[in-house]
Amino acid sequence: MANDFTNETGTTPAQTMQNEPRKHHYIPIFYSKQWCDAAGKMVRFTREHGACIDRRKPPAAVGWEHDLYRMPGEEGAGAQRLEARFFSQLDDRAAVVLRKLLATPSANLDELDVGHWSMFMRSLLHRSPTRLDEYRKSGIAIWWEIVRNAADRYNEMRSAADPLTHAEYLASRTETEGAAAVIENMPHLLAGHRVLAAFARAPWASYDVPASCPSLLLSDAPIVMTNGFDVPGGHIAMPVSPTRFIVISRDSKTALDIDRVPVKLLAKGLNDGVVRQARHFVAAIDTSQKRFIDNRFTC
Repeated sequence: MANDFTNETGTTPAQTMQNEPRKHHYIPIFYSKQWCDAAGKMVRFTREHGACIDRRKPPAAVGWEHDLYRMPGEEGAGAQRLEARFFSQLDDRAAVVLRKLLATPSANLDELDVGHWSMFMRSLLHRSPTRLDEYRKSGIAIWWEIVRNAADRYNEMRSAADPLTHAEYLASRTETEGAAAVIENMPHLLAGHRVLAAFARAPWASYDVPASCPSLLLSDAPIVMTNGFDVPGGHIAMPVSPTRFIVISRDSKTALDIDRVPVKLLAKGLNDGVVRQARHFVAAIDTSQKRFIDNRFTC
């Protein structure tokens, strides 16, 4: 993404970096605020000592963690560049698309909209504390493997600043360096062209939940999908508000099959997945589904 992108607050990435954004929302406010009531608060459910506890919270107090995307081993504003230069821009662009998804009737998305929202969805699969920790651990393991296996090519790869031998180079590497490399690579992971191209080709559908159906829920894991997208029957679904959700299908046959299912059943299945996947919180517009949440939010 271009580094000169100006976000919805009118600030540039350079100005944002000077402010050192340390409160990193893995569920961005522009998205979670759809679950707020007239007073600007939602009901956040958490697990505390085995009990499902509900508290009314503003969206700024939900789905965040201090320094979640901080670059390991770095200090100052530059340590926040993943949040300031990448996620803030990604979220601002997705906020524009969300307004179209929430329009009545739903506005058509152009190619750029589809790309921005697809990348936003991809980010939600990886950016929560639990998912990020899993990504970091697996990434560091791969990084160490690459470093160890570089012995045969070390002399041709070595720069003037590197140690003379691979053994010395290996001994000088640290876990912090590996963690930084993994975080630095995250934008490239989310911008995987093959996956984004598959989303762009796929049929998209929007559904409104009838008044007789319980409202849709939100959590730290709001993306529900089959075991892989590029499989027979593959699809991905997510709520965009308490009353509307979208489904992206692998192909037109899958889209037609899903469209034949009553919306009430689709919504219930989506809520079930959103809650069962949750590790940090579940959010709702009210407490009417507390029993449903309590039975499924078991982490």
